[in-house]
Amino acid sequence: QAIEVGRRLLEKEARRTHVNLKQVSDDAWRGLLQDYGCARVDQLYARLGFGKFSPRQVLAKFISEQPAPAQKMRLPLHQLGHTVRNLFRLRGDSLLLRPQHDLLIYRARCCNPIPGEPVIGYITRGRGIAVHAKTCPNVQNLLYDVDRRIEVEWAEQAEENYPVRLVIRASDRPGLLKEMTAIIADSHANIRNVTARTDPAADLALIELIVDVGAMKQLNYIVAGLKKVAGVADVTRIPRV
Repeated sequence: QAIEVGRRLLEKEARRTHVNLKQVSDDAWRGLLQDYGCARVDQLYARLGFGKFSPRQVLAKFISEQPAPAQKMRLPLHQLGHTVRNLFRLRGDSLLLRPQHDLLIYRARCCNPIPGEPVIGYITRGRGIAVHAKTCPNVQNLLYDVDRRIEVEWAEQAEENYPVRLVIRASDRPGLLKEMTAIIADSHANIRNVTARTDPAADLALIELIVDVGAMKQLNYIVAGLKKVAGVADVTRIPRV
């Protein structure tokens, strides 16, 4: 699918910049493939589809051979968003995020959103679409370039789990960790890792869990259950895993 995505993105940009790909010489194609370390055109298309570089970068050599007005070389972001929308299934005006998403679309590591969580997409420069949780602090930093934002939403849930890091502060007592793990087991989630530290002087326990969850609904169930455990002061989700 990445090959088809890359081919269509390149053809779309070629039409916009008035480059006739059929008239490009074989020598020019060979030089382009060599510049990008590709043996075949399909490899070039695949790298475009994966967001390794932009169609504008690829066409720069051809544009120099077939001059176009300078103002036409600017990439109109609203057109890129329209092109991306046409390449994937839609629900209304939103881009659907499948759990088995292509590399063209990826979850931002700063917030690691999970299915069911409100999200927003951001068209990066040459790296595809980064998907952030709408509550992510970095989203505010993206507002300066609103043309790069794209509405996204999760597709129907598939069998895939995502790691989530939770930090719990609680009064230290016997059986505390056992009660917490029982709640997580009851939610049918898997505990990937657990660490616990205690401060006997303050009678305080600090427990860190990495839990595999499939959707926001499951995470909310776990957090609500942990907060009800006797002695728990707070449960905090840490974005980075």
